[in-house]
Amino acid sequence: MSSANVAVVGFGTRIPANVLSYLAALPESPTITPFASPALTLSLSRPPYRLLTPVSNSPANDLATTDPTTFSLIIYSLPTAADYFVSSTTASFARSAALSNTPIIIINTNSNNYDPTATLPSASPAESLSALATLDTSAATILSTPPAVVIVVGSGGREHAIAISLAKSAKVSRVICCPGNGGTQSEGGKIVNASDSNLSNDSVIALTKSTNATLVMVGPEQPLVDGLVDALNKALPAVKVFGPTAAAAELENSKAFTKDFLESAGIRTSSYKTFTDAFQAEEYVKSLPKDHRVVVKASGLAAGKGVLIPETNEEVSAASQSVASHRVVHMQLLTPPPRPSSPSARS
Repeated sequence: MSSANVAVVGFGTRIPANVLSYLAALPESPTITPFASPALTLSLSRPPYRLLTPVSNSPANDLATTDPTTFSLIIYSLPTAADYFVSSTTASFARSAALSNTPIIIINTNSNNYDPTATLPSASPAESLSALATLDTSAATILSTPPAVVIVVGSGGREHAIAISLAKSAKVSRVICCPGNGGTQSEGGKIVNASDSNLSNDSVIALTKSTNATLVMVGPEQPLVDGLVDALNKALPAVKVFGPTAAAAELENSKAFTKDFLESAGIRTSSYKTFTDAFQAEEYVKSLPKDHRVVVKASGLAAGKGVLIPETNEEVSAASQSVASHRVVHMQLLTPPPRPSSPSARS
């Protein structure tokens, strides 16, 4: 291909190796224009490609005013049906290219059978239209399915962000935040707060039944530890639940359990001691060398406030006493080595 003018469309921040290899092998330093593919320039500049063709990413919206026939080749990443609903601009550009008989290669990186090391297929407008038709069929299937009601359990910024993302989907008709917060209350549109702020298992199950919700996402640790996922799976087996079971949530609930698990599984972790008796913890502290730093952690859930980093053995004792109502875990404080001095400083 001589004096190639190539558009790379819709790959986002992950460019498959076979696409990079294909572009790097094109002769005569092709002009490459990425659309909605911000990682392309940096990826091509790295070994083994080292293609330093000056390229700058353009947003997908620019495709609406771009003539596909100005390119000698288009390489397009087929979106998922869900992404297709969020923005159909890239697909419309690819369809226009195929209909104008512009050489186009469509890659479905979302397929379970996709091999990023395989040779790219030949450019084929006809096969590209077929792939786009399959995407349209998937979108039509989604549109013909009644949109779902989703419950998001939690009241933090994390749950707020989850609710906003869910509300963008054409598959979702309403997002109920339980209990939600002031931010979710003011979102409007599909997002609402539950009238009952009770997070007990029975209350969430009752809310799921009364709203005919088909998906429940559980964010906070406490409901997970309390077995909300297990209770929903038992009471409403047809409802999908996103979140770990109580058994899996024990990794978050108990630092002592987690440290024991890591050690038994051979997973690298800092050395530690666990105490349930304040006197035993005090005796352990007395045996420590003065330069031995430890972190003191309350074993159970502590709302992000269960970690103490004392400076002296006396502070370690005081920290152990302050969390004595929990199981106390003493872990070695791993500090990075000091930075070497600069050459100028050494001289």
